[in-house]
Amino acid sequence: MTINDVDYGYLGRFNIEGEWVEITSETEVKGYVFDGFLEKSNGIWDLNTIIGTGIIWRKEKLIDLTEGNNNWSEIVVANIYYSPIEAPYGTAALPPIGETIQLIPHQKELPIIELKIIEDGRLENISENYKEYWSTESLPGINQKYPSEVVIVYPPIKNLTLLDINKEAYFETSSKEDIKAALDFDGDKKPDLLVEEWCGKGGEINGEFYCELYEGATTIKINNKWFLIGHWSPE
Repeated sequence: MTINDVDYGYLGRFNIEGEWVEITSETEVKGYVFDGFLEKSNGIWDLNTIIGTGIIWRKEKLIDLTEGNNNWSEIVVANIYYSPIEAPYGTAALPPIGETIQLIPHQKELPIIELKIIEDGRLENISENYKEYWSTESLPGINQKYPSEVVIVYPPIKNLTLLDINKEAYFETSSKEDIKAALDFDGDKKPDLLVEEWCGKGGEINGEFYCELYEGATTIKINNKWFLIGHWSPE
């Protein structure tokens, strides 16, 4: 028997269609559930995919006065925030210790790399093998210690790419002016994950607008539907 219903989610009104299906537990206990609300993975990503955000932090060496060098001593991923399981106010899910995550910088000149979780969601340092992370310059006006913000994805998605916000991405639900990063999971040049930020509180000085505090959100597309999985605000 097919059932139709409506789910009023964070991002709008979605039609839900499904059937009563039989399931069997590991102890051979059988029962029936309505599959319209089950997470239907497409084999690549689903609502159990863990998404995080952070920033690259290049720590400085002490200046060597004899050689005039001032290089980086190490590079870490700092200010990591993992999106909650139940958006936007649930408990954050952490990738298991020892597992590998995907690190996607907002700057396209930095390669997407994989790092291991070493403890409580913290990542191993970025090694000197990834030379671009050690040599690239920050965007104008940004301290050279912080060359890029990043998105973290677990488990890694094989064909994931960072879209060029100004050229490639086609945005169905958002203004590109608010988008900090757009990820394509399946190669169709359309975003499957968006990290957005906009002015949450601002004002005017001498007739010119300024932003005092920013607000943002992370959304993911599953089976052509957008789900809010993270939200932050100044209040």
